[in-house]
Amino acid sequence: MANNIAFQPMGKTVRIVANSSTANNVNLNADSPSNQYRIANHSGLPVYVWISPSSSPVNVSAPVGSSYSIPVPSNTVSIITGPQALSNVQVSVISESGTPDVYVTPGEGL
Repeated sequence: MANNIAFQPMGKTVRIVANSSTANNVNLNADSPSNQYRIANHSGLPVYVWISPSSSPVNVSAPVGSSYSIPVPSNTVSIITGPQALSNVQVSVISESGTPDVYVTPGEGL
């Protein structure tokens, strides 16, 4: 359940190196039930992220028409709501160019 509070981390942060040719995927677990994610993009390049249950993972793709992706602009932090992380989720990241680092933390709050 999403909470209307300041973001509280509820698990370890993962670092994912994005690239423009293929999606880079990692599995993420939380220490307690949570379904919000803090996504930090500290690079000067936009990245695209998709979070899905590990039982039916979806690879992110750069938007061309329609795609499974959440754009994260350069040098920003976003909080999104997705599938519950306690049971393991897949985080998929891709970029338009370069190899920007993306940091994802499971938790609750805005």
